Amino acid sequence: MWKSNYHSNYGSDCATACATNTMNSPRTQTKTKMIPINVKESETEFQVEFRVFGFAKEEVSIDTKENILTVSAKKQNTESDTATQFLHKEFRVKDAVRKISIPSTVNAEDIKAKYHEGILLVTLPKSKKENKTIEIK
Repeated sequence: MWKSNYHSNYGSDCATACATNTMNSPRTQTKTKMIPINVKESETEFQVEFRVFGFAKEEVSIDTKENILTVSAKKQNTESDTATQFLHKEFRVKDAVRKISIPSTVNAEDIKAKYHEGILLVTLPKSKKENKTIEIK
């Protein structure tokens, strides 16, 4: 079970996996937006879909540290972007980040990621915990 800092402020736990709210201020006041996610759970794994539309695979990174999985998307400027002056621009792509807590039941060494058409799919396999029989002496 993942417990979300964002949701725990309201007294609820997530039954499958909940995201940690990484923003200390309202999203409208930051230069970084929070990446939306979908979370699925099966008997063997969690699957987290991160919506990173507008970012190329090379602009997305994934890191794990101390049971926190961080997905960041940072737009790289290209020469065509700097050589052209926009008269009107509605397509705005801000840098984005999302941090989620990794449950202790996940085998962090075997986390896998796949990018397809603006969706980053991160698979978090559950550890195979075997019951251990303890001999009484």
